[in-house]
Amino acid sequence: MGLGYRAGRSRAEPSLSARGHAVAAQPAASGLTISRRLADWLAGMIVVAVLVQLAICFGDISYYDENGQIELGQCALLLLAVGLFFWAAVKAADRLTAVRLFALSIFALTFLFREAEIEMEGTRFASYLAIAETYRLKYVFLGLLWLSVFAASLKNLRESIVSGWRWLMTAPGKALLAGIAFYLVGDLSEKNIVVAAHDLGVMIEENVESLGTLAIFLSSFLTSRRLS
Repeated sequence: MGLGYRAGRSRAEPSLSARGHAVAAQPAASGLTISRRLADWLAGMIVVAVLVQLAICFGDISYYDENGQIELGQCALLLLAVGLFFWAAVKAADRLTAVRLFALSIFALTFLFREAEIEMEGTRFASYLAIAETYRLKYVFLGLLWLSVFAASLKNLRESIVSGWRWLMTAPGKALLAGIAFYLVGDLSEKNIVVAAHDLGVMIEENVESLGTLAIFLSSFLTSRRLS
């Protein structure tokens, strides 16, 4: 009877090594949960901060100058999106996903280059910036990045297209599509198609583009969160 009891107990209970691994895994899982919750809180705070800023600034054209508060906020969101998409590409489990996420990082970088206006007048870097602007070096750089993505996709072009389309149907993909839609509406406002008043058109354009950059940021955040 004693032998039978011990044998049954050994089958019912996990070994010491298995219990040790389970205990060791608990702090790691707990740490991951805390990190995700912290990231969720930070992303939520960014969303609220952007929306509050747009509500407060609307009506005062001084906030909408070139390199003004609104445009700097857009650049900050796009820079975060570039970093998050790139981080997700590095963490991707397969090459196809990595190439797609790297392309999304370049996509966000393209918007960042569109919005960013670097001012270096009066500094020793002014002449170098003038040369870069003259030869459109940032567009050459972007072109090389896009060519590298296209070359990396050629081997599995069909799979890349199918994978990209499926991704667009996910929550991060729909957020990216919303961001593009906001930018298209903002472009109409810039051309005074939506409203005739210039200042009002500028404010509407920048606010709508800010919503676009916010949507692109959320797309990158949701993408990176799924891979974390």
